[in-house]
Amino acid sequence: MARVQFLADEHIPGPFLTAVDSLGYEVLRVKDEFSEGTADRRLLEFGRETGRVVLTCDTRFTIVDNDIVTDHGGVIYADQAFLQTNPEDAANGIDRIATTMPADDIIENEFYLSDWV
Repeated sequence: MARVQFLADEHIPGPFLTAVDSLGYEVLRVKDEFSEGTADRRLLEFGRETGRVVLTCDTRFTIVDNDIVTDHGGVIYADQAFLQTNPEDAANGIDRIATTMPADDIIENEFYLSDWV
């Protein structure tokens, strides 16, 4: 079974990304692929095209220009302060999502990390 891959939005803290990486997950940072301020819709499209789940601290990432974007690879919402102060716990929550949910159930769905830690 293929391992879930992630796309980390601009405001995801480095210590959390390091913790997720240490669990063996591939995480691409938005800033390594796109210029600053790239439209959320483009990031959602890229996630879908590349099979990546978007990690974000935004509250409603899938609402763009008052439209709900449903064609995406999945989105996980997290509290930035929690990611910064509890990176290992947060990474373990990501691991729970990735190992519990079938890949097809992650695509086009949204998850709140706080429900998994």
